[in-house]
Amino acid sequence: MARTVATPCIVGIGQRYAGDDGVGREVVRELSASGIPAQGVDDGAGLLNILMGGAGPVLVIDAVVGGGKPGTIHVLRRDAFDAAFRPVSSHGIGVLEAIDLATRFNPALTVTVVGISIDPPSSLGEGLSREVAASVTEAAECVRALLPFQASVMTLDWSSGA
Repeated sequence: MARTVATPCIVGIGQRYAGDDGVGREVVRELSASGIPAQGVDDGAGLLNILMGGAGPVLVIDAVVGGGKPGTIHVLRRDAFDAAFRPVSSHGIGVLEAIDLATRFNPALTVTVVGISIDPPSSLGEGLSREVAASVTEAAECVRALLPFQASVMTLDWSSGA
């Protein structure tokens, strides 16, 4: 009997003019350039729209405050988030709230977050810091590696040491 595997939906979150917060969109840009379908959204509200639209499984790429020096890459399930990791939310509904709400409506939804550590945002501006920009290619490689296994990925640390 053949087993059907759902193709993961890849979503990068970030604000272009919020410095390192834009890292999710930069990873999406790199994935798209290599032929991997991925989409970018500004915030948790955009993510919620995708999650409620029946997407699944989902790989979310986003900046997180905590979990190491800027540029460190983490692969996390929702239940792994605690005080050590906090997705960045510049306004509106946050990423964790979007995931929580969507999984209330669809308990079978599988969401894995590829988080890239950043320093707490302190100013607005276009472009990534040197440390975070250096992690974009490795974060894209991490996403590529997760694609075949997305539905069964558990919490692990993809510490880049950047």
